[in-house]
Amino acid sequence: MTDWFRLGFVLAVATVHLCTAPLAIARAASEAQATARAPAIGALKDWCKIDDPATWSAERQRIISEGAKTLPEILTCPDIAPATDIPKVLHLPMPCGRKMVFNRIDVPVDHALDQTLGNFGRLVDISAEKPQIVLSNGAWSAPVSGAFSIARDGANGVSDSLSDMTARAYYLARYETTVVQWAMFDMGFFDLPAQHTSAPASPACAEFDGFLSELNLRSIPAKGGLSWFDAVAFSRAYSNWLIARDRLALEADNAAKPDLPWEQGSTGYVRLPTEAEWEYAARGGASYVTEQARSVRFPALRDPQTDALRQAKLSEVCAEKPRSQGAFVGPVGRKLPNVLGLYDVMCNADEIVLDLFRPTRPDGLSGQVGGVLTKGGASAILREANTIGRRTEAAALFGLQGEGRTPSMGVRLAVAAPVFSGRRDGVETASTANANSFSEGRLNVALDVAFMDGRSSLLRQGVGLADASRGKELASEVNKLKRSLSEGQLTQKQLVAQADRLQIELERLEIELGEEAREATLLTIRSGVVTASLIDRLGRNVFSALLTLETLQGADLTSDQMQKRKRFIELLHVNEERIKASFDLYLQVHIDLGHRDAAFVSRQLAASRAGIGGLSTEVFAAYLDRFEGHFRDVTAARGRLTEEARDTWLDQLDTTRAPRRDRFPKYQPN
Repeated sequence: MTDWFRLGFVLAVATVHLCTAPLAIARAASEAQATARAPAIGALKDWCKIDDPATWSAERQRIISEGAKTLPEILTCPDIAPATDIPKVLHLPMPCGRKMVFNRIDVPVDHALDQTLGNFGRLVDISAEKPQIVLSNGAWSAPVSGAFSIARDGANGVSDSLSDMTARAYYLARYETTVVQWAMFDMGFFDLPAQHTSAPASPACAEFDGFLSELNLRSIPAKGGLSWFDAVAFSRAYSNWLIARDRLALEADNAAKPDLPWEQGSTGYVRLPTEAEWEYAARGGASYVTEQARSVRFPALRDPQTDALRQAKLSEVCAEKPRSQGAFVGPVGRKLPNVLGLYDVMCNADEIVLDLFRPTRPDGLSGQVGGVLTKGGASAILREANTIGRRTEAAALFGLQGEGRTPSMGVRLAVAAPVFSGRRDGVETASTANANSFSEGRLNVALDVAFMDGRSSLLRQGVGLADASRGKELASEVNKLKRSLSEGQLTQKQLVAQADRLQIELERLEIELGEEAREATLLTIRSGVVTASLIDRLGRNVFSALLTLETLQGADLTSDQMQKRKRFIELLHVNEERIKASFDLYLQVHIDLGHRDAAFVSRQLAASRAGIGGLSTEVFAAYLDRFEGHFRDVTAARGRLTEEARDTWLDQLDTTRAPRRDRFPKYQPN
């Protein structure tokens, strides 16, 4: 954005704020100005012509193949699904009515801590390759998972369905970042308030329309010439713009849904993908990152004629070398997509990732960290030798000329979320729907339990021991010992010595397993005690709200008092639903403990008296007493709990529940 235009825009906004005319006149003037402007190029209905060119082109070809004599003025663009549904295809808004399209990348999991081990890189012929190629592209492995939990029914996993998780997902942009998308950042749109830049008819978008009018909209190239710092700055500015837009919408309307996907009670955000995320998606997902897949040179795709899965040919997925003088990157979306619907994962731009470059060794990645790591390889350089696992130290982070960059360095963005997200429940009623669905900072005990359950599952499989491989070695040695005994190859003295050594090793492993089980049980107890405290606090909040409502009775209430009364009634229902959800979690904790040895759990309960995972024993002692009493009840009942017992438990945990029931029967939950 030019300095004169930026100054003019600031003055225009200032004039609106200082205007003393009536609001209706100001609004009418603004609407008249927007109406007078010509429609933005490629805006709204035909947004995909610019922002999803392969889809637009496919629709155009479909119409032609059906024998249409003329093409419609505006082609049909895909429907946009709500981001909160964690859709297969995500359309994030950009300034001036534009969009960025992302595809969901699923990683199959069995629990919250599960992952896929990706086998990346390729088998390099050291006799035929240069040393830098060998040291850059050797075989390496890394775990891959996703930020967004996907339930068995395909819906976004919320906090009360984490036990039903079948996949974790992240998003990767369908295309490399284009010159159109970069122009919005370059013109400073992400630094302006979202409400002044979102709509195509916004005054701020006039210069952008001029920029579009100079482009060939049927051939939009990727943005090249970026440094690692440029790519990070772009993702940061875009995230801030999206989150500010969501925040304004949620503050203005409780029923609004954010544009960004959420993982439980935490908003997602845009960032650079890690190298493992990038290559997992580029290859085609879990089925294409096996050890055998390292020998595959090109990504998997669906045959455009038969829809069958097969390996691509170089010419099908790799963009041609740019023909324009001085060009190093070409148009996006011209070749076939891979099996996950991603375009140009080979060739076109060298795509910058979040990680910095590390060379490969015979046993994986080196610990030495270097410059900018790019993936995919550029069409302008070594096109014919390109492979899906190609990795390059494209530039130093800094050189004598400043930040490291090359003309072919571009970026493809990802969407992710934090690991430890806040709580968001899936159960909604008429009064709780949307009221607090998208709010941050809620205690998420359910996530802690899901993670620890996953950890316990891994330990039961022998994963994560201090020396897990030693367990396999011991099993092998036991088998050898049995064979030696049967063949008479050992003396009595040798047998005793080897048996003693194996016994020591087995006891050491048993101690390690016992320590892991103790730690997991203590954390489960901590979760239950904290949940008991939460239930009591929520109940006290409800009681306090009811006391306030008692003062807001009668027909002579003012308008403000009526609004306050309405808010408090809604708050009551929200907190009652939270109490129910927390109590369900509390019961689940006891069910989990019921599957463990009762004597072992009792010892950990006794150990908790010395300190509950760092929590104050003075504050939580009463809740620990109740928790321990309830554990004895479940043990005595052999895991069975009647409805009467559950009701009694809830009265014991929510200490104001009975007084509320007696004093305020009108406001009791259903």
